[in-house]
Amino acid sequence: MARHPYPEVAAEVVRLIDGDSLGIPRGHGAAGAFRGLSKRMNFDSTTDLSNLYSAFLNLCLYGFLDRAVPAALALRAVPNGTPMVLYGYLNTCITLTCRFAARAGDTESAQLLHELALNAPGVPYRPKPRTIDGSLLNDLFSKPGVDHGQRVGDALNDVAMLCDMWVFGSPAPEWTRERIDATIDADVAGILGLEKWRPWR
Repeated sequence: MARHPYPEVAAEVVRLIDGDSLGIPRGHGAAGAFRGLSKRMNFDSTTDLSNLYSAFLNLCLYGFLDRAVPAALALRAVPNGTPMVLYGYLNTCITLTCRFAARAGDTESAQLLHELALNAPGVPYRPKPRTIDGSLLNDLFSKPGVDHGQRVGDALNDVAMLCDMWVFGSPAPEWTRERIDATIDADVAGILGLEKWRPWR
């Protein structure tokens, strides 16, 4: 049976995130990703990478940067180009943590993560231009006729895309870093205002 790539790194990232100790209430929107991550984490599983990405997103949304930063830095041990590993997920874990660390005033961590994102180990990595030009953003909370609770994934994905835009810059000149920051902040406020997504502590 083939060995999963970098199992020791996967185990260390899960240990650093330590989702079981966050005290997330049953039924909370953030609970599922951490529950899945605590059961299994393999870098060559798209399901596991999706849980990892969601866990990082939630750590950043709820201010658990003391866990997100070391876990994101641990990802530098997994090179882009590793067979069967979709590196884009790992990169977004890094860019999410970079932007939220910068927003929290942790400039040292933000700089380390910025360098890691721009200089991925292994094959150089850059997002596809369309994913950072703003054209794929859903802008959920500007749609009053939509059930925001049912479509919260659209806003979560926007936050992730916007963090990629924040780190790599956007080819669309109207997407300045100031506009990106303001849009992230508005999306975060909208998400945390939803019933199943309110901070639990």
